[in-house]
Amino acid sequence: MLAAAQAVAVREFVRARHEIAPLLSPAPTARVCVLMADIEQGETGDMAKTREWLARLGLAERAKAKV
Repeated sequence: MLAAAQAVAVREFVRARHEIAPLLSPAPTARVCVLMADIEQGETGDMAKTREWLARLGLAERAKAKV
């Protein structure tokens, strides 16, 4: 997740998609959904795809904190 976030920060969206791909299934967490929305917005500017990822937040599982 960190590598994907860093790639988004430097606008390397192809690398960001590659890094986040393993986290998309079976079901992405809320943090993954937000990051995918950032990728869609930054790479394509497609607001419909961005909103689709944000809409998934309500159904997404929250990542469990590691103690």
